[in-house]
This record gives sequence, C-alpha cells and structure tokens, in this order.
Amino acid sequence: MERTTWTDERLDDAISRIEYRFDRIDREFDRVWARFDRLEERFDRLGDKVERQATQLTWRMVGLSMVQTGGIIAALVALH
Repeated sequence: MERTTWTDERLDDAISRIEYRFDRIDREFDRVWARFDRLEERFDRLGDKVERQATQLTWRMVGLSMVQTGGIIAALVALH
C-alpha cells in the first residue's frame, strides 16, 4: 500500500474543501429549518381556525337543542 505524503498545503486545501462543504450543508439546513418554521406557523393558524369553527358548531348545537326542547315543551303544554 502506497503511503501518500500530506504537505501543509495539501492539508490546508483539503480542510478548506471540507469547511466549504460544511458551510453549504449549514446553509441548506438553515433553509430547511426556515421552511419548517413557516409550516409550523401555518399549522398553528389552521389549528386556531378549526378550534373557532368547532366552538361555533358547539354553540349552534346547543342553540338547536334549546329550540327543540322548547318545541317539545310547547307541544306537551298544548296537548294538556
């Protein structure tokens, strides 16, 4: 097996290439995390909207139940 001699210049060049690649990877991860942050914000807004709609639906059902109960009471009173 041939042994390769690494001069200071070759080592500096190799380290520079490695650092460049790591910098590229760091920038790409920064972009990925920024997209995740935007997705998280969108899901939060969606969750808020779903929660509001569920609350509105619940109150509508309560109101409908009250109207039905009133109708039943009125029918029972009218029968007597």
